[in-house]
Amino acid sequence: MKNNKEPRSEISSEKIIKYEFISDIYKSIIENKYCLESKDQQTQLGIKEDFNEAIARVAQEINKYDTLKKEEMTKRTIQYITDKDFSPAGGIWRAAGNSTQKISYVNCTTQPPVKDSIENIFGESLMIWSRIASYGQGNGIDISGLRPRGSQTNNCGKTSSGAVSFLLNYDAAMQVIGAENRRGATKPDIWIYHPDSPEFISCKADISKLTSQNISVKVDSQFMHAVMENKSIKLSWERKNNIVYVGKNIFDENSPGPDLRYEKNINAKELFHQIALQAWKTGEPGIEFWDTSEYNSTSNYHPNKKYHIVSTNGCSEQKLDAFNTCVLASINFYNMPIIDKNWEEWLQERVQFGVRFLDNVILAELEENRSPHPIQKQKLKEMTRIGLGFTGIYDWFIKNKIIYASDESIKITSKIMNIFAETAYRTSIELGKERGSFTEFNKDWFLKSPFIQRLCKLTNLKFEDFTAMRHVCCLSVAPTGTLSMVVGVGGNGCEPSFAPYHERRERSLTGEYQTHFIYDSCVLNELKRKNIPLTKENIDKMILDPEWVFAAWNKYSEKNINSLQKIKFMSEIYKYIDSGISVTYNLPENAAVEEVKEIYFAAWKQELKSVTVYRDKSREGVLNNIANEKNKNKFNLKSTSIKRPDILECDIYIMTANGKKWIVLVGLLNEKPYEVFCGMQNKIPEYLTAFKKGKILKKKNGLYDLILENESMIHIKNFFHNDGAESAITRLVSLNLKNNVKIEDILNQLEKAEGDITTFAKSISRVLKKYLNEKNKIMSDDCPQCHNVNLIRQAGCLLCNYCGWSQC
Repeated sequence: MKNNKEPRSEISSEKIIKYEFISDIYKSIIENKYCLESKDQQTQLGIKEDFNEAIARVAQEINKYDTLKKEEMTKRTIQYITDKDFSPAGGIWRAAGNSTQKISYVNCTTQPPVKDSIENIFGESLMIWSRIASYGQGNGIDISGLRPRGSQTNNCGKTSSGAVSFLLNYDAAMQVIGAENRRGATKPDIWIYHPDSPEFISCKADISKLTSQNISVKVDSQFMHAVMENKSIKLSWERKNNIVYVGKNIFDENSPGPDLRYEKNINAKELFHQIALQAWKTGEPGIEFWDTSEYNSTSNYHPNKKYHIVSTNGCSEQKLDAFNTCVLASINFYNMPIIDKNWEEWLQERVQFGVRFLDNVILAELEENRSPHPIQKQKLKEMTRIGLGFTGIYDWFIKNKIIYASDESIKITSKIMNIFAETAYRTSIELGKERGSFTEFNKDWFLKSPFIQRLCKLTNLKFEDFTAMRHVCCLSVAPTGTLSMVVGVGGNGCEPSFAPYHERRERSLTGEYQTHFIYDSCVLNELKRKNIPLTKENIDKMILDPEWVFAAWNKYSEKNINSLQKIKFMSEIYKYIDSGISVTYNLPENAAVEEVKEIYFAAWKQELKSVTVYRDKSREGVLNNIANEKNKNKFNLKSTSIKRPDILECDIYIMTANGKKWIVLVGLLNEKPYEVFCGMQNKIPEYLTAFKKGKILKKKNGLYDLILENESMIHIKNFFHNDGAESAITRLVSLNLKNNVKIEDILNQLEKAEGDITTFAKSISRVLKKYLNEKNKIMSDDCPQCHNVNLIRQAGCLLCNYCGWSQC
């Protein structure tokens, strides 16, 4: 039968039919995300390429613009990806050879700060935001240029709704625009000195809101000192002669509009506490130490401010000037030879390759005109940035029996990063000589950067080496969610792994769930080496063996890694990274807010550029470490009930089931169902049916009063007395709600009710479904792609361990 797929240029298959998937699950995730579909010319049906074809496609399409080393780079791309030494980021996989879609090779960008006018917000800024998303790029934006809530306007509203209110519009755009199965990651920032910063800090307290956005607050050393000294600071926004000032600093030199000033004083320590408290509750906001980023930026010493960094990309590993980009790829450190082998040469070869590969990506982006905005295309030439990073360093430590974030690991990491950075910069210098420097390069301003000066002290680079430079930035460490699946490691980016294996449940055709276990490469390779059958039981036994290479997982799992030591570890990496690192500092569930503050101060003092803290289970859906949970008592009945306040708000419902009318009261705590009362309407005063809201007052155990909106009071026991079985069901439903049992699980049990109790159970069930439908999103984080409640926060980004969805 004739193959009617659209033809592609041939490439030798002997080099590509080598890629081995770690699991069928990874195969499904990777092929779904990275493999393109073409049409059969005869049947017009879709034909999806396999991953080996995708590798060949990327290798050929990216390197075809490399006039000197096209064949060599194509072969090495295939080799390094199939050997799991290297992988490009998602945008490159999706765009290469994709002539049917407007999609960019670029992963992320940042756009100009929004200006204080309706025309800019809804005309220019939101249009740019949407266009960038439609090309598959994540985005960042600073909203500090918008006037604060309550300030004067000249329209019918009279006062402004404030900067934060407009985030809903940006979020709405991201919900409807984006690549298939992928909502773009976005990251709005605001300066701490903006009068709306307190509102911004808590704008994601309801985690069902602004779901496309990671948020961060920009702070500086002046603010941190004010916190330490318990001083009051002034939050102010002023426009004078079309210049906007936020705090004492000029924010926007060209923001047309009437002169206006709005200010208020606040205690810095109290504001800092609000940041820490909200991060403790939900994992957001993060903090950007913006003066540290500006000081270490390689572009901020250009005489023209349009090349100075203004914000970050969606996951904060790139600090960017407006419309600039991050083009990303990562080297798999796990595959690097162990310490006493020739790891230096292995690393140098792959870094040299990676820098050239990413520069070829930029050539492809320019030649194929894939940029969503003409200024972005211009910035690709004027201030060229790439982000070569790494993943699997945790797995490499395990292979070398080194404890992650220990003093020993910091020492060897310094050696690795020294070679990594020097090789990247030397390769960029040589590419600058071969292809020309980025057009705004000038040695005089470039060498003023403290980062470049430090790099010349730490490595063998010299000032006189910089006769050319292809890229203003070369290095960043990204989240690498799906990318780490491609190369088969557990530790994404510079993060540790949660466990030597992960669990994924899939529903079969019979409706039953089947459990799969996903093992990382370091586990698989060690089992093969020792000729041990691959089973969960064998791994469970062996990781307890003190001589076993994975014993580190028991003593130094993600949950046990000291965040302050991890900050010290990141500080060493930061010495060699010119852009940024996406990383999360994880705390146990019982951590206090003060521990979050301690991390913030440690990160600031160690001169990290940003920090994100996540407390275990602060958002439902967190992945638990299976290996650590397996020995816990399954029958631990310790109550998790939340203490009831004396008075609860309540909703009042009138329901009909099987011809009988019922009234259901749902007591609400923090807008979530907490308790239920139900009774037949013929036992209840008629006037009650006119009310939809009320309050439930608990007088003592078993005695409750319903307070209506007209302040009349009903003794609930007098009117909601039910038969024994009905009373038992109501109490059990309330008990489950008080102990945070999911509404879905309660409904599943109520739907199974049979016999005389069916009508009563259905009445309660129908009411609870209202909360499931309307408010389920505030109960937990669920994956927008597979809807499993199994999201984890890693490398500053939400990831789904079931289907591989990534917010970034």
